Amino acid sequence: MLKAVVSLFFLTFFCNASYSQTEEHYSWYENFMQVYPIGEDMNLRYMSSNSKYETILFDANPSMKVGFYNNFIKGLMNKAKLHSMAQYVTIAPQIRMYAERSQPVKMPSYRILLGTQHLFRLKVPATDMARFVGFSLESGHYSNGQSGCAFSTAVNDETHACDSVYSLINANTDLSAMLNRKNGNFSTNLTELIVNYRTCKLDSQFRAIRVYSISLGYLLYHDRIFGLIDLGGFSDNDIKIFGRHRLSGKYEFVKSFSFGKKNGISGFV
Repeated sequence: MLKAVVSLFFLTFFCNASYSQTEEHYSWYENFMQVYPIGEDMNLRYMSSNSKYETILFDANPSMKVGFYNNFIKGLMNKAKLHSMAQYVTIAPQIRMYAERSQPVKMPSYRILLGTQHLFRLKVPATDMARFVGFSLESGHYSNGQSGCAFSTAVNDETHACDSVYSLINANTDLSAMLNRKNGNFSTNLTELIVNYRTCKLDSQFRAIRVYSISLGYLLYHDRIFGLIDLGGFSDNDIKIFGRHRLSGKYEFVKSFSFGKKNGISGFV
C-alpha cells in the first residue's frame, strides 16, 4: 500500500514538473501566487480539551507555501482551460497556548511537506456556474522537535530505559496521565491524499460569490520520508498507540458579500 502511494506521489509530481516546462511562461509573481483551493488553510481557533491534565487556551496553525509552479489564477479565469495545477512546499507549524505556567518549550510541532494540487473544470451548460473536481497529494515530515521519552519525563527517547516504559502499558493504562507533556518526542512521516468536488456560483465578472465544497481525505503515517529515506520516522511503540491511518471528510459553504465599491473596484470577503 505504501509503495503504491509513494509511487503515485512521485509519478504525479515529476510528470507535472515536465508538463509545466511546456506551459506558457508566466511572470515570477504569478508562479508564486498562493492560490491553493484544496486542503487546510491557516487558522486561529479555540479548542476544548478532553484531558483533565491541561487546558488549551487557543490553537494557531500558520502556513507558508513556497511554489515551484502555479497556474491556478490564469487557469481559473480562463473558461476554456480545463486543468489547473501547482507544485509547492508547505511549512506549517502548530502553536498552542495552555492555561498554566510557561515552559521553555511547550510541545510545539511542525510539518514540512512536498505537495502538488490539481483542479479539473467540468463542462456545464449554465454560464453562471462552474464545477470542479480536484485533488491534492502531499508527503513529508511531522514532528515536535523534542528529545524526551513520550511517556516519561525522566529518560530520553530512543533509549532502553524509554523502551522499558512501554512494557508497562496495557489496556487499563491511563495514557493521558503518563504522557510527557514537557518534552516528549513525537515524530513521523506522512502522505496525504485529498479529493475535492466543488460547485461555484459566478457573478457577471466570473467571480465566485457562492461555493459548495466536499472533500474526502486519506492520511498515512509511515516510517521512511517519502517512503524511501530512513529519516525521522516513528517508533514501532508509538505507532501502535497512535495508529497509521486517518480518514477525513469536510463540507464547506462560502458566501461572498460586497463590502464597498468605488471607482469601479469592488471588494469581497
